[in-house]
Amino acid sequence: MDAYFRHEAEMFPGGVRSRIQPAHIQEEASNLNRFEAEPLYRQIQCPALILRAPEGMLAKDDILLPEEVMDKMIRKIPGAKRLDLPGTNHFSILFAPSAARDEGIREFLAG
Repeated sequence: MDAYFRHEAEMFPGGVRSRIQPAHIQEEASNLNRFEAEPLYRQIQCPALILRAPEGMLAKDDILLPEEVMDKMIRKIPGAKRLDLPGTNHFSILFAPSAARDEGIREFLAG
């Protein structure tokens, strides 16, 4: 988490701010709806564990992987498995300590 913070944040007189330029965030947001990943799902030919964080980052509907998208991925990616981690958002699912996440990944890799 420390390395991630140091990469994403910068010190300035009086505090800390994101290194990400607002124009880049706007560009990413405007491009999110332009790319359709669903046609690519069937091309994934290796075992896949899809981690899903059901909580939004800034609002309840700010979910990176909505349930309907997860359902499509599970149906269309051969042999895909899902791991929902209640109480997480798209940052905490990776960076917060989680025995459930770690055990789920270990089980998937062992299988």
